[in-house]
Amino acid sequence: CEPLMPISNFGIDVQCGEYTSFMISDDHNLYAWGANTDGQIGIGPPELWGKFVTKPRLVLSTYGKNVTSVTGGRFHTVARTDREYMFILDFSPA
Repeated sequence: CEPLMPISNFGIDVQCGEYTSFMISDDHNLYAWGANTDGQIGIGPPELWGKFVTKPRLVLSTYGKNVTSVTGGRFHTVARTDREYMFILDFSPA
């Protein structure tokens, strides 16, 4: 169960990786959906690993961090913040 958080209605940027999609919201939070076969879109809980996520889900590890850009690959995602921090979401063996 995800904690209750405000959900933005507007996206300012949409990007994609291989079988993955990402949206940066107007409040600079990151949402992800698509193939989560190895945790590469950065959403938990672990019961979502190995699944195809059909709706945008908030990436909790980047919540409130002011994401400015995101790019995805086959087994990873890299998100950048306004403070030049990088979050790397990648293969997560169970």
